[in-house]
Amino acid sequence: MTWLGKHGAVALALGCAPLGACGSSFDAGAASTAASGSGGGGGKAAAPCPCSAKTITVALRTVVPPQNMEGVAGAKACVESAAGTCCATTDKDGYAPVCLPPSTPIRARVTAPNFFPTLVATVTPTMDNPLALPLVSTTVADVFAGAVKVKPDPSKGQILLLAVGATQAGQAGVGFNVSMPYEHGPDYVNGLTIQPSTQTFATGAAIVFNAAVGDHLLKATGRMCNALLALPPSAGNFTVPVEAGFLTYYVLQCP
Repeated sequence: MTWLGKHGAVALALGCAPLGACGSSFDAGAASTAASGSGGGGGKAAAPCPCSAKTITVALRTVVPPQNMEGVAGAKACVESAAGTCCATTDKDGYAPVCLPPSTPIRARVTAPNFFPTLVATVTPTMDNPLALPLVSTTVADVFAGAVKVKPDPSKGQILLLAVGATQAGQAGVGFNVSMPYEHGPDYVNGLTIQPSTQTFATGAAIVFNAAVGDHLLKATGRMCNALLALPPSAGNFTVPVEAGFLTYYVLQCP
């Protein structure tokens, strides 16, 4: 699989069993409404992804890390590429095969009940291969936003930054410098809490709350990092897209 983090989002394993069974004060409905107008997410009618000799079959899979990476059924995934935007709904195992151009930048927007609308920006595989699309329970927004006394604003975007090592476990010692305006962050996650730091703890995770909508630059410090579930860097900077009502899930490999 193109990306399946083994331990990466350990701090995000806070959802209820089943995930979403607990109440959340996060306005998921407002987020979905904002997401629908963001240019390819929940607002467009699902269109098939046409297959041809110039496409590969990418098995999108919505997953909830790190809880055995179980699939999420009934999630709507809309993938935007140079070829256009197409949508598919995941099956009972969380899979949605689609045909996409190989080695092409995409933006995948995923919506599912009880989960934060998620934006993943990455590059398609070179050949037929699954591609994981992580989802986070909306209860996580309450836990971490409450820790820093911030309420997620559905007119802005949230960002989960994740640094992993060679084995895709969380990588400590990575700092994130972001160029966009934001209300709070980057806040570094240590275990199940947020603690003051300028670098990642063993979870490898950091969160930026209520970031301005747009494409922004990210620079990782402390280690050399490459795009894993992210867009390739240019001159040492990664481009992080932020959309209203979405959580951008961005994973760098920093061995």
